[in-house]
Amino acid sequence: MGKGCPADYSPPRPPSIIPSERSQLRWFGHLVRMPTGRLPWEVFQARPVGRRPRGRPRTRWRDYISTLAWERLGIPPSELVNVAREREVWGPLLELLPPRPDPG
Repeated sequence: MGKGCPADYSPPRPPSIIPSERSQLRWFGHLVRMPTGRLPWEVFQARPVGRRPRGRPRTRWRDYISTLAWERLGIPPSELVNVAREREVWGPLLELLPPRPDPG
């Protein structure tokens, strides 16, 4: 008996952009265009109060998105909110995301 590949097997493809990254950037665009009274916008704008735990500060989602946009889209953190507020600019930018670089 030969050891072949199953009929439904497909070789791994090189990763482009992780779908969750695109989704998170899309959600960020929705957040910055959201009216101020909405709960997601309020949570996004909230600043935690109280003592922080010991050790390295946890990565905030806002910082992660800022880094992701800088690395993948070339948008500086200082301009990120202004660019994301312009729907006509933000949508096409996300469609033109470059492929994810090889880790090797």
